[in-house]
Amino acid sequence: MGMTVTERERAEGFKEGREKGLEEGRKTLVERLLRTKFGEIPATVQARLDSASGSDLDRWGDRILTASKLEEVFA
Repeated sequence: MGMTVTERERAEGFKEGREKGLEEGRKTLVERLLRTKFGEIPATVQARLDSASGSDLDRWGDRILTASKLEEVFA
């Protein structure tokens, strides 16, 4: 038996909300790691984080592990 339009919309909304929540969680983690390792985050870096895609956040998160300077994370 198929889903009603309302059920389908609810399921799609849940999926979108979940994905947005996961991306926000990645952003929060990357911000926390950057602050822990490098101190205060400049406004320019914060702006990049605020507009970053999920793949950007994943890539930067990986780079934090080996970077010795903040600039190396975003190179």
